[in-house]
Amino acid sequence: MKYKLLIWVICLVSLSQGQTENWSGVSVSTSDNLDALALNPAGLAIRRGDQDGISIQTPADKQDLVYLHSIARRGALGYTLSSSSKDIFSLDYSLGVGFNLGTTKAMAGIQYNSTNNLKMGLLGRPLNFLSFGAVAELSVEELVNDKIYLNNIRLGAALRPIGNRYTVGADIISPKDDFKNLSTQIFAQVSPIGGLNVKVGYLIPSRNKDPLLQFSLNFALGKLGGVLSLEENSSSVIVEKFSQNRKQLRVWKLNKKARYVKYKMNGIFIEEPVGPKGFNFAQFLPPILGGGNDVKRIQLRTWINAVDEMIKDDNLDGMIIDLDYVSGGFAAISQAREALMRFKNSGKKLIVHATAISNSEYYFISMADEIYMPDLSIVDLRGLLFEVRFFKNLMDTLGIVAEVEQISPYKTASDQFIRSTMSDEMRENYSMLFGDIYGQFVKGISDGRGWTLERTKEIINNGPYNTRQAVDGELITSSIYPDEYQSYIKKIDGKDIDFINISNYYKTDEYVYDWAPKESTIAVIYAVGGIQLGESVKQGDESTVMGNETISKAIKKAREDDNIDAIVLRIDSGGGSALASDLMWKEVWNSTVNDTDKIKPFIASMSSIAASGGYYIACQADTILAHPSTITGSIGVIGGRINFSGLWKKIYTHVDRIKFGERSDAMSGSRLWTKEERELVREEIFSIYGTFLKRVADGRDNMDSLDVHDVGIGKVWSGKRALDIGLVDKLGDLNDSIELAKKAAGKGEDYKTIVVEYPQNESLSLTELFGGVDNGLLRQLPQKGLIGELNEILVAIPNFENDHLQMIVPFQIIIK
Repeated sequence: MKYKLLIWVICLVSLSQGQTENWSGVSVSTSDNLDALALNPAGLAIRRGDQDGISIQTPADKQDLVYLHSIARRGALGYTLSSSSKDIFSLDYSLGVGFNLGTTKAMAGIQYNSTNNLKMGLLGRPLNFLSFGAVAELSVEELVNDKIYLNNIRLGAALRPIGNRYTVGADIISPKDDFKNLSTQIFAQVSPIGGLNVKVGYLIPSRNKDPLLQFSLNFALGKLGGVLSLEENSSSVIVEKFSQNRKQLRVWKLNKKARYVKYKMNGIFIEEPVGPKGFNFAQFLPPILGGGNDVKRIQLRTWINAVDEMIKDDNLDGMIIDLDYVSGGFAAISQAREALMRFKNSGKKLIVHATAISNSEYYFISMADEIYMPDLSIVDLRGLLFEVRFFKNLMDTLGIVAEVEQISPYKTASDQFIRSTMSDEMRENYSMLFGDIYGQFVKGISDGRGWTLERTKEIINNGPYNTRQAVDGELITSSIYPDEYQSYIKKIDGKDIDFINISNYYKTDEYVYDWAPKESTIAVIYAVGGIQLGESVKQGDESTVMGNETISKAIKKAREDDNIDAIVLRIDSGGGSALASDLMWKEVWNSTVNDTDKIKPFIASMSSIAASGGYYIACQADTILAHPSTITGSIGVIGGRINFSGLWKKIYTHVDRIKFGERSDAMSGSRLWTKEERELVREEIFSIYGTFLKRVADGRDNMDSLDVHDVGIGKVWSGKRALDIGLVDKLGDLNDSIELAKKAAGKGEDYKTIVVEYPQNESLSLTELFGGVDNGLLRQLPQKGLIGELNEILVAIPNFENDHLQMIVPFQIIIK
């Protein structure tokens, strides 16, 4: 951000482009960066993100004169400004736009400048080794007077005979009304190493004029870059800023330092992209009420990709993690742990320092080569605890009744409101589920530390550990205070350390050097949170409540976009409204069966939880992937509502009514259901359950409705067990799902993957923030402390108010 601000300040001060600046361009066939605004505006159609540049140009014959140039492009739009030291208030300018001609292999562009001229350009790149361009100018004044004369026609072609590092070609230039006296420019450019580009142009003019030699040296330092440009009659110094990541020019030193990424780990892993930080009044509350500092959000896919990029960097020696805390669903933490395991197995060193380490945090960093903590700290390793909080006794005291019908005792989503303890069915099912998760927890620590499973279980059973016990038990390396640790990491293994920021490895928009790149565009749609009718809403800053309108719109948009090759639906949801789930299922069905002109490969990718309604929206996908610790299944339905009629009586509130229709007040909540009304609800949930079974059977090629019923009736499964019983097809993470989608679209490994994330352009409304019909204020309440516990009940109520039929798992599952 600071570099971008600096570029803009200099641009506004310098007021840029003066006499003629070609921005190191040499041909109308190769200009697709800032030089597109100097040579061929069709190059603006090439996907280059945002680019800014400033130039200071000095004529060889006028040393006291300086031309100032500024240029910028935002996607397919661009502009230039020009001035000189002789008259800084006299400005020249131009505006340009580029666009595709129905394909990314053919582009056109148009540019208007303050001299009242229009420049029109064409650019074609049918093959990766061939590019050609054409440009012509015409006078706007002549055009208005119906006199169309093309001026300064320039045709060019370029070849890359042995890859994108070497380019040769030539342009033919015709001046106004003189097609007999043509000039020719031949050129060559070479990139001997990443981040360095040398260009040479040789202009052979007509009518015995002297030839003109042009030379430029371009270098890239990540998103910043520079150009030294020399011609016989002028020289230029150019500074560039790109939004895309480019190959960097490496600078070697004789006494090379060891290179380590130094990263402060403090946050919760989430699926969707992290948006700008908004206002959250919970930060002003005391900790007992759930207040304190805002929790940092980390997008799981972005973080994992950064670690994988570090693995590829042969110049990186290791990573140093200052562990504050890490949180997230168990599957999310497991996927992040697997990335660190790959990092360790690549031969790079992993060092961790923490003030204290929790259960999940030790699982996360157990593979580290070195783990340090201060004295009087704790490794709180003691196994997993599964808790469900029950509210029936509180509700009985208040006179609140949960009127609920379940498809079976295994469909336990409402047990929190109708029971005081676990049922035998819940205990049986969840013991199996979390037994699987505990097995993965133990194996992860065992693999990380190189211990046997038996030793790992013994260590867990004897926990927690203070610092000295942790050192003696080889859980950590040694005790060290923060100031001593900071001194230690300045020199590791006898080498001075060069600290690198992890942001250098975040894969944002990558600069594409090929002319006809092999690319596969995959849509990733994040379906996160409890399912409700209507639009998605924010649950604080952490995740979204999934609205059927938002997700259906995203699926439809991705399906109808011809640039999208395949769709991945990334699910992290325990379900919710049955109707909303079915409306989203319909869009998945349209994408895989119904919309015959737009059918695309459709992959469902499960994160920490994809159960009940979360599984319902996945079952029609071509392929379903889950993590071994994903919580899935829960194929079943509940129907009901939270009834406050008893509470109203306790606080001396009376409801009277005038009825038209025998059951017009059945859902009013001012009275309890009759036996007949409860039976109607039960018939309704059995009908919907039958539809649920059919949806799954139709989507799963190897199962019929009876097979689905055998593993249904509300039972939950781990991803690993779901694979065995046929509810999922493969085990894998989001990146595995993206690669599978690309392969299903017929794109090979040599195709670069472009990920487009949905839903797009979601914004937080004032109604969402301050409450109202969408219950936004409740969703801004803290998710911890006393208020957080009370909020569990408050947030649950609208689910039944909006739709009394639910496909959902228990609202609050705590793993400690």
